[in-house]
Amino acid sequence: AIGALFATTSRGGIAAFAIGLMLAAVGLKRQRGVPAWALALTFVGMTLLWFGLERLELRFAAASGDAPGRTAVWRDSLTRMHGLWLTGSGFNTFAQEMSRVPAWALPRGATPWPEELRPALESGARLGTRAPQALAGLSWYREAHNDYVQVLVESGLPGLLLALWAAASVLAAARRDPWLLAALAGVLLHEVVDFDLQIPAVAVLFVVLAARARDR
Repeated sequence: AIGALFATTSRGGIAAFAIGLMLAAVGLKRQRGVPAWALALTFVGMTLLWFGLERLELRFAAASGDAPGRTAVWRDSLTRMHGLWLTGSGFNTFAQEMSRVPAWALPRGATPWPEELRPALESGARLGTRAPQALAGLSWYREAHNDYVQVLVESGLPGLLLALWAAASVLAAARRDPWLLAALAGVLLHEVVDFDLQIPAVAVLFVVLAARARDR
């Protein structure tokens, strides 16, 4: 699993893993013998020897150049809330709400829209896409690359508060098991820069781990 994670070269995933490992190390510091986190570090070292540091160095070196793009998406999303703070736009509507726009009006004398598009245009459907000013070359985006921002857009402040309460509740339930706490915290940290919980396999595994935390 560690090797697969490093092979993705996901900067957010690797950083979240490292923070989770530190959380586990803090929680396990009183155990006797060789701590499990030391074994995990051994696997990290083996992975780096096999995978090589050069690709990771290139990926992390590009972080400063890529960050403005993501933060621009977050800022653009927040500035386009327009009355959605209480209710949100609805689940799974982020791409439609943030990137789609109604088709513009044609100038006088221009060729009419094709007949097959006329019913959709008259209904007010959003057929066009918009390009954020701060993201040259990006015409639209489907995800916010920050699930907390996306939850806010799709479900409003009540939905975000509910999600944060659920996350805090899960972490509190896992506080007596350092490894469970590290695993759950790692995913929640990665959500700040990505959208892992929109991947069904990750979401199912997270729910299973959260349920184990509840049983402790």
